[in-house]
Amino acid sequence: MLTLTQPSLTHSHTHSHTDTHTCTLDLSKYYVKKHYVQLCAHVRLCVHKCRFFEQGDKAGKLLAYQARTEAASRLIPRIRSAPDNITSNPIAINNAFVDYYAKLYSSETSLCDWDDPNPLDMLAYPQLDPTTATKLGAPITISEVKDAISSLQSNKSPGPDGFTMEFYKTYSEAIAPTLVRVFNDARAKGLLPPTMSEASITLLLKKDKDPLLCSSYRPISLLNVDFKILAKVLASRLQRVISALINPDQTGFILGRHSSSNTRRLLNVLYSSPTDSPELVLSLDAEKAFDRVEWKYLFFTSPLASVSTNGVRSRQFSLHRGTRQGCPLSPLLFALAVEPLAIWLRSENGFEGITRHGQLHKISFYADDVHVQPYLHDYIPINSAADLLPQGLLPFRKASDGFKYLGILVTRSFSELFAKNYIPLIERCKSDLARWSSLPPLFDRPCQPNKNVNTPSVPLSFPTYTSLYQEIILFKT
Repeated sequence: MLTLTQPSLTHSHTHSHTDTHTCTLDLSKYYVKKHYVQLCAHVRLCVHKCRFFEQGDKAGKLLAYQARTEAASRLIPRIRSAPDNITSNPIAINNAFVDYYAKLYSSETSLCDWDDPNPLDMLAYPQLDPTTATKLGAPITISEVKDAISSLQSNKSPGPDGFTMEFYKTYSEAIAPTLVRVFNDARAKGLLPPTMSEASITLLLKKDKDPLLCSSYRPISLLNVDFKILAKVLASRLQRVISALINPDQTGFILGRHSSSNTRRLLNVLYSSPTDSPELVLSLDAEKAFDRVEWKYLFFTSPLASVSTNGVRSRQFSLHRGTRQGCPLSPLLFALAVEPLAIWLRSENGFEGITRHGQLHKISFYADDVHVQPYLHDYIPINSAADLLPQGLLPFRKASDGFKYLGILVTRSFSELFAKNYIPLIERCKSDLARWSSLPPLFDRPCQPNKNVNTPSVPLSFPTYTSLYQEIILFKT
């Protein structure tokens, strides 16, 4: 009704500019806008009700948002840009992160500036046979590109070019031939297009870290999908042969190897009968390990990146080191990068390790977590002889109460292992169930919140057995 009367009011106001007509017209416009806003709100409310009715009891993003304790905020209200300066200006915050990451990803070493012979050059490295090496460097095929497109996850943030994974999956038949030509042309020239390797760095605050420090945020590289497709093709090729290049004591990111092997091995060493000589387990966590791998060391050309904070995107700057989180190839490159260190530790004669039942244990690698078992960051004394060593003899902290390794609190005594790991897990499950009690009742799917939110964290606390072990237990029962 208001919409019908408004043209006549406008006509009257045009021919007679009186205060009465102006006031009446403004009031009419106000009520029209108010009615429109109320109508839009009602429509949106109906849409949300339908969404909650259809998806509210299913394991998905909507239920996860309701069930998790708190949403991770991308907003960075303040940052310490200098030791004596805290800024809340969005541009200054962005510049602070640019300066931090430009310095972090700048090269600190030169592979040619060795005063003495490089000890890593004297080691014996595993080699691929010529046929396998030729297959690794063969031209990329259209089937590999299509397989990479179908295997990459959807619903991921796009890179700087704005094209999503859904776009590539929808038009894969038309895009795949062009990508093959681009990739093989880059292979022949030995150089990717500059825009393909660009990345936009977004930041996530690490748990229990100071939000005022740039180092407290985890950088996530949002890569262009075409670059991720190429990286996935190369990673798929490398994954088939990397087990021949990496020793079994390094398990991170390698197909068929699991972190449970590391924890099981560590617990077996800790809780088996020790010898009379001092025995220690040393835990090392390489600080910023993924960010410190040199591009020259990996024969990698320098890509470009920019930092996005609070809706502000920075200028681009060059990267000279670091394996970018979010790239399918990065985990395998990191595993190859740290393997020479592992080879050197295994071959070092002065580093004896610990022997249990005829098996020598020296090191255990999982990504940037390293455990060393020296015969002589944190360490746990295994026997009384090691316990009597002077406190200042080793430049590490004695962890008498244990330390965290791959999500498990490793205790010195086996009797404390259950109480330190399972009891907190049970209490956390009880807390989650109490929090979920405020959600609408889910009669048809009562276990969906537990499946969606809590289950992914449980395998870190419960040991995972292989199918062969499960079959043996089944046969015995």
